Amino acid sequence: MSENFIKGLTVQEYHKNYYENNKVRFLANCEFYYLENRELIIERVKKYAGKNKEKINKYRHKYYEKNKKSILKKNKIYTKNHLKECREQKKAYYKKNKEQKKEYDKKYGQLDICKVNRKKYRQSFRGQLFSKKNQAKRRTAKYSITPEKVKRAFEKTNGVCPYCPAEITETSFSLDHIKPVSKGGTNHLNNLIGCCRSCNSRKGNLSLNEFLNNRKVLA
Repeated sequence: MSENFIKGLTVQEYHKNYYENNKVRFLANCEFYYLENRELIIERVKKYAGKNKEKINKYRHKYYEKNKKSILKKNKIYTKNHLKECREQKKAYYKKNKEQKKEYDKKYGQLDICKVNRKKYRQSFRGQLFSKKNQAKRRTAKYSITPEKVKRAFEKTNGVCPYCPAEITETSFSLDHIKPVSKGGTNHLNNLIGCCRSCNSRKGNLSLNEFLNNRKVLA
Protein backbone atom coordinates (compact mmCIF):
# COMPACT_ATOMS: atom_id res chain seq x y z
CA MET A 1 0.00 0.00 0.00
CA SER A 2 1.50 3.35 -1.10
CA GLU A 3 1.73 6.25 1.37
CA ASN A 4 1.23 9.94 0.62
CA PHE A 5 4.15 12.23 1.46
CA ILE A 6 4.24 15.94 2.29
CA LYS A 7 7.67 17.60 2.32
CA GLY A 8 9.37 14.20 2.64
CA LEU A 9 7.16 13.14 5.59
CA THR A 10 4.18 10.84 5.77
CA VAL A 11 0.80 12.57 6.25
CA GLN A 12 0.66 11.36 9.86
CA GLU A 13 4.18 12.61 10.65
CA TYR A 14 3.48 15.97 8.95
CA HIS A 15 0.28 16.53 10.97
CA LYS A 16 2.08 15.55 14.18
CA ASN A 17 4.93 18.01 13.53
CA TYR A 18 2.48 20.74 12.54
CA TYR A 19 0.57 20.24 15.81
CA GLU A 20 3.75 20.34 17.93
CA ASN A 21 4.87 23.58 16.24
CA ASN A 22 1.45 25.22 16.73
CA LYS A 23 0.44 23.60 20.03
CA VAL A 24 -0.10 26.86 21.96
CA ARG A 25 -2.39 28.28 19.27
CA PHE A 26 -4.39 25.05 19.02
CA LEU A 27 -4.91 24.87 22.79
CA ALA A 28 -5.96 28.52 22.94
CA ASN A 29 -8.51 27.92 20.15
CA CYS A 30 -9.80 24.80 21.92
CA GLU A 31 -10.23 26.71 25.19
CA PHE A 32 -12.02 29.57 23.42
CA TYR A 33 -14.33 27.13 21.61
CA TYR A 34 -15.09 25.29 24.88
CA LEU A 35 -15.99 28.51 26.72
CA GLU A 36 -18.24 29.59 23.85
CA ASN A 37 -19.99 26.22 23.55
CA ARG A 38 -19.70 24.77 27.07
CA GLU A 39 -23.35 23.72 27.53
CA LEU A 40 -23.53 22.14 24.09
CA ILE A 41 -20.29 20.16 24.63
CA ILE A 42 -21.40 18.90 28.08
CA GLU A 43 -24.76 17.79 26.64
CA ARG A 44 -23.01 16.02 23.74
CA VAL A 45 -20.57 14.26 26.08
CA LYS A 46 -23.42 13.09 28.35
CA LYS A 47 -25.34 11.78 25.36
CA TYR A 48 -22.31 9.88 24.05
CA ALA A 49 -21.48 8.49 27.52
CA GLY A 50 -25.04 7.23 27.93
CA LYS A 51 -24.91 5.36 24.64
CA ASN A 52 -21.36 4.00 24.99
CA LYS A 53 -21.06 3.26 28.71
CA GLU A 54 -19.46 -0.19 28.33
CA LYS A 55 -17.05 1.02 25.65
CA ILE A 56 -15.89 3.95 27.84
CA ASN A 57 -15.47 1.75 30.94
CA LYS A 58 -13.45 -0.76 28.92
CA TYR A 59 -11.21 1.99 27.54
CA ARG A 60 -10.71 3.55 31.00
CA HIS A 61 -9.83 0.19 32.52
CA LYS A 62 -7.36 -0.54 29.73
CA TYR A 63 -5.79 2.94 30.06
CA TYR A 64 -5.56 2.61 33.85
CA GLU A 65 -3.84 -0.78 33.67
CA LYS A 66 -1.36 0.56 31.12
CA ASN A 67 -0.56 3.77 33.07
CA LYS A 68 -1.22 2.58 36.64
CA LYS A 69 2.09 3.75 38.17
CA SER A 70 1.99 7.27 36.69
CA ILE A 71 -1.72 7.70 37.58
CA LEU A 72 -1.18 6.63 41.22
CA LYS A 73 1.85 8.92 41.46
CA LYS A 74 -0.13 11.91 40.13
CA ASN A 75 -3.06 11.13 42.45
CA LYS A 76 -0.72 10.94 45.44
CA ILE A 77 0.86 14.33 44.62
CA TYR A 78 -2.55 15.93 43.99
CA THR A 79 -3.99 14.56 47.26
CA LYS A 80 -0.96 15.81 49.20
CA ASN A 81 -1.31 19.32 47.73
CA HIS A 82 -5.12 19.44 48.08
CA LEU A 83 -5.65 17.38 51.25
CA LYS A 84 -8.45 19.52 52.71
CA GLU A 85 -10.40 19.65 49.42
CA CYS A 86 -10.05 15.89 48.87
CA ARG A 87 -11.34 15.12 52.38
CA GLU A 88 -14.33 17.42 51.90
CA GLN A 89 -15.10 15.84 48.51
CA LYS A 90 -14.85 12.36 50.02
CA LYS A 91 -17.21 13.29 52.88
CA ALA A 92 -19.70 14.91 50.49
CA TYR A 93 -19.63 11.88 48.17
CA TYR A 94 -20.13 9.47 51.07
CA LYS A 95 -23.01 11.53 52.45
CA LYS A 96 -24.68 11.64 49.02
CA ASN A 97 -24.13 7.94 48.20
CA LYS A 98 -24.20 6.40 51.69
CA GLU A 99 -26.52 3.48 50.89
CA GLN A 100 -24.85 2.70 47.56
CA LYS A 101 -21.41 2.71 49.25
CA LYS A 102 -22.61 0.30 51.96
CA GLU A 103 -24.08 -2.04 49.35
CA TYR A 104 -20.88 -1.92 47.27
CA ASP A 105 -18.65 -2.57 50.31
CA LYS A 106 -20.87 -5.49 51.32
CA LYS A 107 -20.63 -7.10 47.86
CA TYR A 108 -16.91 -6.40 47.55
CA GLY A 109 -16.26 -7.88 51.01
CA GLN A 110 -17.74 -11.20 49.89
CA LEU A 111 -15.30 -11.58 46.96
CA ASP A 112 -12.54 -14.18 47.37
CA ILE A 113 -9.80 -11.72 46.41
CA CYS A 114 -11.00 -9.32 49.13
CA LYS A 115 -10.91 -12.10 51.74
CA VAL A 116 -7.35 -13.07 50.68
CA ASN A 117 -6.16 -9.44 50.78
CA ARG A 118 -7.78 -8.90 54.18
CA LYS A 119 -6.04 -11.99 55.58
CA LYS A 120 -2.67 -10.87 54.17
CA TYR A 121 -3.09 -7.41 55.69
CA ARG A 122 -3.99 -8.80 59.13
CA GLN A 123 -0.88 -11.00 59.08
CA SER A 124 1.40 -8.13 57.98
CA PHE A 125 3.35 -6.01 60.49
CA ARG A 126 1.28 -2.93 59.67
CA GLY A 127 -1.99 -4.83 60.09
CA GLN A 128 -0.97 -6.28 63.45
CA LEU A 129 0.16 -2.84 64.66
CA PHE A 130 -3.16 -1.30 63.59
CA SER A 131 -5.05 -4.11 65.35
CA LYS A 132 -3.13 -3.54 68.59
CA LYS A 133 -3.82 0.20 68.45
CA ASN A 134 -7.54 -0.45 67.97
CA GLN A 135 -7.60 -2.89 70.88
CA ALA A 136 -5.83 -0.33 73.06
CA LYS A 137 -8.36 2.36 72.06
CA ARG A 138 -11.28 0.10 72.95
CA ARG A 139 -9.76 -0.73 76.34
CA THR A 140 -8.94 2.88 77.25
CA ALA A 141 -12.29 4.20 75.98
CA LYS A 142 -14.04 2.52 78.91
CA TYR A 143 -12.12 4.57 81.53
CA SER A 144 -11.16 8.13 80.65
CA ILE A 145 -8.32 9.95 82.45
CA THR A 146 -9.82 12.80 84.46
CA PRO A 147 -8.05 15.51 86.54
CA GLU A 148 -9.43 13.79 89.66
CA LYS A 149 -7.74 10.50 88.68
CA VAL A 150 -4.44 12.28 88.02
CA LYS A 151 -4.62 13.92 91.44
CA ARG A 152 -5.40 10.61 93.21
CA ALA A 153 -2.62 8.82 91.29
CA PHE A 154 -0.16 11.41 92.64
CA GLU A 155 -1.54 11.10 96.19
CA LYS A 156 -0.72 7.36 96.12
CA THR A 157 3.00 8.21 95.92
CA ASN A 158 3.24 10.47 99.02
CA GLY A 159 5.64 12.66 97.01
CA VAL A 160 8.17 9.87 96.30
CA CYS A 161 8.60 7.99 93.02
CA PRO A 162 7.57 4.33 93.57
CA TYR A 163 10.34 3.12 91.23
CA CYS A 164 13.22 5.12 92.73
CA PRO A 165 13.77 7.35 95.79
CA ALA A 166 13.43 10.60 93.79
CA GLU A 167 11.09 13.25 95.17
CA ILE A 168 8.19 14.32 92.93
CA THR A 169 5.69 17.19 93.06
CA GLU A 170 2.26 17.80 91.54
CA THR A 171 3.86 19.83 88.75
CA SER A 172 6.88 17.60 88.04
CA PHE A 173 5.50 14.04 88.27
CA SER A 174 4.60 11.84 85.28
CA LEU A 175 1.51 9.62 85.02
CA ASP A 176 2.35 5.96 84.39
CA HIS A 177 0.24 2.93 83.42
CA ILE A 178 1.44 0.12 85.73
CA LYS A 179 0.34 -2.39 83.09
CA PRO A 180 1.04 -0.78 79.69
CA VAL A 181 -1.94 -0.06 77.44
CA SER A 182 -0.16 -1.94 74.62
CA LYS A 183 -0.20 -5.06 76.82
CA GLY A 184 -3.81 -4.92 77.95
CA GLY A 185 -3.71 -2.11 80.53
CA THR A 186 -6.58 0.37 80.99
CA ASN A 187 -7.10 3.89 82.33
CA HIS A 188 -8.66 2.56 85.52
CA LEU A 189 -7.34 4.26 88.67
CA ASN A 190 -5.92 0.95 89.93
CA ASN A 191 -3.63 0.89 86.86
CA LEU A 192 -2.43 4.51 87.24
CA ILE A 193 0.46 5.71 89.38
CA GLY A 194 2.55 8.84 89.63
CA CYS A 195 6.32 8.55 89.14
CA CYS A 196 9.32 10.64 88.11
CA ARG A 197 9.71 11.42 84.40
CA SER A 198 13.02 9.61 84.20
CA CYS A 199 11.54 6.28 85.40
CA ASN A 200 8.45 6.64 83.20
CA SER A 201 10.68 7.23 80.17
CA ARG A 202 12.88 4.19 80.95
CA LYS A 203 9.89 1.97 81.70
CA GLY A 204 8.23 2.70 78.33
CA ASN A 205 5.88 -0.19 77.46
CA LEU A 206 7.57 -2.70 79.81
CA SER A 207 5.48 -4.45 82.42
CA LEU A 208 6.24 -3.73 86.07
CA ASN A 209 8.14 -7.03 86.54
CA GLU A 210 10.17 -6.53 83.34
CA PHE A 211 11.10 -2.99 84.36
CA LEU A 212 12.14 -3.99 87.90
CA ASN A 213 14.15 -6.98 86.59
CA ASN A 214 15.93 -4.71 84.11
CA ARG A 215 16.82 -2.32 86.89
CA LYS A 216 18.31 -5.19 88.93
CA VAL A 217 20.43 -6.32 85.99
CA LEU A 218 21.68 -2.76 85.37
CA ALA A 219 22.40 -2.33 89.07
